[in-house]
Amino acid sequence: MKDLAAAKAKFLSRVEKMEAGESARFVALLDALIAWSEKNGLTYMPTTGQSDALKFSLPGSKLAFWTATPRKTDGGKLTILADTKFPDPLRAIVRDELIQIEGRPPARPSWEPAPPEKPPEIAFIKLIWGPHRDRVIDLMGRLLVALKNPESSPQAPTPAPPPVEP
Repeated sequence: MKDLAAAKAKFLSRVEKMEAGESARFVALLDALIAWSEKNGLTYMPTTGQSDALKFSLPGSKLAFWTATPRKTDGGKLTILADTKFPDPLRAIVRDELIQIEGRPPARPSWEPAPPEKPPEIAFIKLIWGPHRDRVIDLMGRLLVALKNPESSPQAPTPAPPPVEP
């Protein structure tokens, strides 16, 4: 599907079929992700076949920078830097920050490296709250800078401090 608007509608329709009522809650999040992507020069990646996922990549890349995928139980998930061809330190930062947003402890001691085989992902439902959504968008911005300028940022970007919930 080459048209972003049609792909977005298909994504939301699929979410609604899986989890009634969730699609309306995800519109603002999806719009924010798309707007950020367009503002920062990411390219929409049309999917092939029956996929209802939305993907954006760096210009000229075949690797998805982020992917939104509908799923049962919570409506959808956001995956960032899923491909193992992205630098492991960046993927570890994403994974750790998403774990913090979810509010669950890491499944490993903090001094051990994150396993690169599990794609960094988070349920859309966790990103409905504005500060969490903003934190992920900020993280994506830091990742984008690190990917575009690897010589100026040899280390993974510093995680943002967690927001204070009301």
